[in-house]
Amino acid sequence: MNFPTSVRVFRLACFLVLTVFTAGSAYGQPSRVPMDDEDPKTIHFRVMAMNLSVEDVAFIQEGRIETISVSRARASDWMTFRGTQPLYFFRASTLASLEETDPPPRPLAQFSPPGSGAWLLIFLRNNEEGAGPEYRIFPIPDPGDAVEEGVRFFNLTGKELAVNVNEETVRILPGGRSQINPAPEGNASMFLRIAALENDAWEMVSSTVFGHRPGARITYFILEIRGRIQFQRFVDLVGPVRESEPAE
Repeated sequence: MNFPTSVRVFRLACFLVLTVFTAGSAYGQPSRVPMDDEDPKTIHFRVMAMNLSVEDVAFIQEGRIETISVSRARASDWMTFRGTQPLYFFRASTLASLEETDPPPRPLAQFSPPGSGAWLLIFLRNNEEGAGPEYRIFPIPDPGDAVEEGVRFFNLTGKELAVNVNEETVRILPGGRSQINPAPEGNASMFLRIAALENDAWEMVSSTVFGHRPGARITYFILEIRGRIQFQRFVDLVGPVRESEPAE
């Protein structure tokens, strides 16, 4: 499914965001000065491309250049960053070496979490037709506990939604999330229906069918783009060591 860029949609997604991180100061010039006794943060994260694939992006970890390349079909593998400074992302082609440059490369974006933790970083490319990609990051806390089987929903619209899968229904406020584990139909079908609250009345806005995935968690990001409810999804395998695979 092709998702056009929608600035309005991703402003609404800020309900989920603790802080919005954008491109900022140059490498080596953090946005704040760390305290002498500040402990390094350990950030476990994976990247998901929302509107276009993530390419030519890298970060620096312990003297190494770590590159990131993610299609829209799946989330990236887990990565780790440790340090007292924000996590800066650069255009990989500007980091041919770690030697000091003058001026230093400008970050594409930065991520400054309040402390150590695990995150899903949703990358939105700002300019689809520009000479090079620049991104905004929408971080979603993604705790490191075991993945539980079921279907997880993130409401990235500005409307309250009612989401029904087979015999289970949940209501999700704007910016909210929920997870359910409905039983499949006899042919392993899962019937997904989404209704939105409009002027104190519920209106059916989307429906689809997908296959039951035992031993997996399916995540749906529900968006409103140009007045239409759409969604993007990916699949996590159940277990304490999580890996993602392409959605169907």
